Amino acid sequence: MDTPATTQPTRDALVSEDVREFVDPNTIENKIVHQLGIFPRLSATMLQMGLGPQTKAAEWKPVLFQMIRRGIIAESMETYITPASRHNVYTIFTLTEEGKMKFEELQGILHGAATPA
Repeated sequence: MDTPATTQPTRDALVSEDVREFVDPNTIENKIVHQLGIFPRLSATMLQMGLGPQTKAAEWKPVLFQMIRRGIIAESMETYITPASRHNVYTIFTLTEEGKMKFEELQGILHGAATPA
């Protein structure tokens, strides 16, 4: 009786798609603050566009929700009527006053100015 040949998986086959470097949540937070400092009203889709394809939603969404809980970002649901008379609901993210102060602080640090006291 012939037994089917089995092959052992190679080491490369056991490694998941790609090995990604650890992304610091503070770096992601600073990028989100920067995006909302320049574009003050963004949906999650537009925020993803600003962060770029290299930053996965699984990395930045937990940071975003933590920022909402800490009062740095405000989240609102807004309904708009499209030109085709459809009602679309959007989740919009904006910086709170605390978030705006963080943006100003980041700008001072990035431009070498003294940070606000």
